[in-house]
Amino acid sequence: MGKFQEMWEYADSPKRNRLFKKLSILSKDLKRMGIEEFQFVWWYDFTEWKDFCKFAVDVYNKRRDL
Repeated sequence: MGKFQEMWEYADSPKRNRLFKKLSILSKDLKRMGIEEFQFVWWYDFTEWKDFCKFAVDVYNKRRDL
């Protein structure tokens, strides 16, 4: 199990990803201040890991297609 365990030590996760942590805190603060009421088209809610991952994959795929 040595190599398998070592691989997981470097796996990305909501607890290890600094960008997700910061965006999640920002999203929570903005939601608390009522940003959703303004219905901005640029608003992304990054409070959930799955939404952050989907956004990252979508951006990567768009960049790759250029």
